[in-house]
Amino acid sequence: MNRSVVRTKKAIRKVFLELLEEKKDIDKITVIELTNRVGIVRSTFYSHYKDIEDVAREIQNEMLDYIDSLINEFKSEGMELKTLFTKFFTFFADRQLEYKDFFKSDFGDNRFVGEFKATLAKRLYENYPFANVEFFNGDKEFEAKFFTAIFTGLITQFVQGNINFTLDELIDFTLRFIDKIKK
Repeated sequence: MNRSVVRTKKAIRKVFLELLEEKKDIDKITVIELTNRVGIVRSTFYSHYKDIEDVAREIQNEMLDYIDSLINEFKSEGMELKTLFTKFFTFFADRQLEYKDFFKSDFGDNRFVGEFKATLAKRLYENYPFANVEFFNGDKEFEAKFFTAIFTGLITQFVQGNINFTLDELIDFTLRFIDKIKK
């Protein structure tokens, strides 16, 4: 990608996240409002994205792709669980302000969190790093959904600032939790 495209997409994402913070709902963001604020014409927006949802999907896929890379690294290099979760939570800590509005929910899950959970559960089910641990009578699909719900909940509470743990305490809590389940 050339620098102009990178700059334009970065500006679109930045303004998208600002509008999401203001409006609290992806469905209330319009392409016209976004392009006016970025200072581009709509055809420029549409040369990069299909619609507003496409911008959100790109950010969501960035998160999921990073998690995939961690799982692959964990499996192929024999990474310790502590290193895995340090990288996992550090990724979200570094993007806490950027991602906090994606993980807002009212009495359950918003659409983004639901899609994130479903996609992550599917990816974990297909490429699960804890395959030799037998929870839930070996029901790997349920196990993937279980871990996804827990980690999505932790991410949501963390990026929202609702967890009064330091990053190290959150990692330690996660490791103790996994260790407790294994017993």
